[in-house]
Amino acid sequence: MSSPVPALLDQSPVPPPPELVEAVSRRLGESVRRMVAGFVEGIPFYRRLPDEQLRGEIAQVCRDNMAAFIRCCREDRLPASGELTAARAGAARRAEEGVPLDAVLMAYVIGNQVTWQMLVEQVPPGREAQVAAFTPYLQRYLQAMLQAVTEAYDAERRSIEHHEGSAWRDLVQGVLEGTAPHVLAQRLGVVLADGYLVVALQLGPTDDEQDEAVDVDVAGRRKVRRVQAAVDRLPGRSAALASLSPAGGLVLLPGTGTSLPGPAETARAVDLLARAAGARPTAVWVPAPTVDRVPHAAAQAGDLLELVRVLGRRPGVYSVDDLVLEYQLSRPGPARERLAELLAPLSAHPDLLETARCWLAHERNRREAAEALHVHPNTLDKRLDRIATLTGLDLSTSRGVGTLQAGLVALHVERSTANLPAEPPT
Repeated sequence: MSSPVPALLDQSPVPPPPELVEAVSRRLGESVRRMVAGFVEGIPFYRRLPDEQLRGEIAQVCRDNMAAFIRCCREDRLPASGELTAARAGAARRAEEGVPLDAVLMAYVIGNQVTWQMLVEQVPPGREAQVAAFTPYLQRYLQAMLQAVTEAYDAERRSIEHHEGSAWRDLVQGVLEGTAPHVLAQRLGVVLADGYLVVALQLGPTDDEQDEAVDVDVAGRRKVRRVQAAVDRLPGRSAALASLSPAGGLVLLPGTGTSLPGPAETARAVDLLARAAGARPTAVWVPAPTVDRVPHAAAQAGDLLELVRVLGRRPGVYSVDDLVLEYQLSRPGPARERLAELLAPLSAHPDLLETARCWLAHERNRREAAEALHVHPNTLDKRLDRIATLTGLDLSTSRGVGTLQAGLVALHVERSTANLPAEPPT
């Protein structure tokens, strides 16, 4: 394997003496603190970052990089490609955040300066010649880091610009809206599939999105980029397409000829996207055997995903067949109006509506539903009795349970149609 960097210096790099390396290793925490302080002092962008992010994510990148440096010094070598993973990942995150490349590179220069200073401080009096001996090694090490960081940053920016570019967005929107996408696809060199499986995807919040130390917009952009990268890696002769936001979006899985991805393949694809996002997924898929049927399938998938939310279904992957009854009940008509009227008394009791949804979502398992609601099973029973009293439904019968489920769909749709909240404010 070739060296990570070209041999820009004539002399072979000599790592710092072991005793200096071990002394710095024992002061790893101090090294990291000095680096972060140097970033804040020397790079205007870093002054705008919250203290929690500096002491958290940024400090961890410094710690990982220092650990790799110490390991390389002990083994008398320059870093291997795998040891630059933390640096590459950090550079990609900075690219996502819109940090200028010069600021990113300056951080590594400052980190190298701090490392050099920490080593120099350990040199015993009268042995200053050691500094001249190991300085070329630090220069060569920095070159390896800067090359890896620059390549990762540029690759991430190219990917972002590709997917955020107006032409690519227009292509995806053209397929979703049915506005002559083939001409633009040909211009971009994209092979459209004969048909697509349209997946409406909802993604729960990630740890980053719930971390007060991380800007929620930054966390959202990172999430979208990870999911988009996973979409790009999905197998298929034609490219998968996606229109994404931090909350989810639409993903078009390409078919092959007249064959569309099946349930197992779709579930695997959703799992890959969810893993990339770091979030729990809820998805509904609708087939579009031809490209011109994608707009209708996308609208239907969005409606079905909303039904899944309204019904309080568990996260998972659902097909049209899984929701065909509920979908039909959501269509306008006197039956829907009557079902909504039956459950109207529950509108004044948000806790009862939530109990009904949760109980049905857990297949009427009282213990599981009670646990999900964080109440005692006896409390759940009392709420179900109250629901039965207010609606006149016998929840011990399949007819009563079916009517309750249908009524929940109808009530939500009726309220939404009237531009009223499905539940009163709490």
